[in-house]
Amino acid sequence: VNLASMRQKFTETPLEFLLRFREIGNMCFSLNLPDDKLPKMVVAGMLPAVREKLFGLDFENLGQLSQKLGAMNFQA
Repeated sequence: VNLASMRQKFTETPLEFLLRFREIGNMCFSLNLPDDKLPKMVVAGMLPAVREKLFGLDFENLGQLSQKLGAMNFQA
């Protein structure tokens, strides 16, 4: 699976999508991307309403993105 082509399902929360992204990313042993590129890939795959709320925010890693999503308390 190409991580850049992953998309959030309508039935999953942004945090669930992030977890699915991480799980698949962990299976890509040859993945050679800087930590600051991964959050952008995740946000790009999120539903438009979620992307809009995250517009203009920069995250250094997936942990920061996870914290922000948890604080925003999105619903599926």
